[in-house]
Amino acid sequence: MEKIKLLALDMDGTTLQDDETISKIDLDAIKKANAQGILIVPSSGRSIDNIPMEIINLPVKYAITKNGSIINDVENNVELYHEVIDCELAKRIVKFLEGKNIFLLADINGKRIISGDNLENVKATYKNLHFDQANVVANLYDYIDNNQCSIDKVGILVMDEDIRRAILDKQRDFLELNIMQTSPISIEINNRLASKGNALKWLAKRLGMSQENIAAIGDSDNDLIMLCYAGYSFAMTNGTLYARETADEITLSNQENGVAFAIDKILTHNYNI
Repeated sequence: MEKIKLLALDMDGTTLQDDETISKIDLDAIKKANAQGILIVPSSGRSIDNIPMEIINLPVKYAITKNGSIINDVENNVELYHEVIDCELAKRIVKFLEGKNIFLLADINGKRIISGDNLENVKATYKNLHFDQANVVANLYDYIDNNQCSIDKVGILVMDEDIRRAILDKQRDFLELNIMQTSPISIEINNRLASKGNALKWLAKRLGMSQENIAAIGDSDNDLIMLCYAGYSFAMTNGTLYARETADEITLSNQENGVAFAIDKILTHNYNI
């Protein structure tokens, strides 16, 4: 195995603790890896504006955002890569989701659009979803149709297990999409080609790196392709069953400095090469 030159870091549930902060131990480990020449690439369902500044200020050169829909050249503030759900496909999936007692969030042309009932209650409960940056619409389908817009990502908050299963089972009818459960109450939908793993593969090729030069740390099912692609991968103890089965190793939880624990193993690996 070759030296690790790039570390893809998931944010929520991995680098971030449950209160959305980064522990000093994890941050110091990330800085240490960066100082030793490892390129740190945040790889998140978040938009670039919502990646923590402690990470961006390392400084970070590249970021994989919106579940791999976008690769950001952070230094030059440009998008290198962008996979979207086209307008007609977006309308089809949103039409299916209508009337299911769920809350919808869509990232469209740099904006977060939200639609659903009991908005104030949802805002109070899920503050990490950055509702202060969102535009509220009465009907997401009508918004997409009227503006003829494509979508980067659709997020769904769903409490009912039967509804959640029905949405996930719809994957077989929407082969152009990735429909993934990303937490016990959330589902995210992207273009089939948009995954953290595909984006990481594209970036590695651009940088002239092999799979063996890549490490990745994640916790959720939207990290699976990334964990598969990386030459050296870690899943958090708090991760999903599939993430833990996919990764090469299991690290500690996001509440126990699991990122620092994994980075220590990565640096030890590089030292022994």
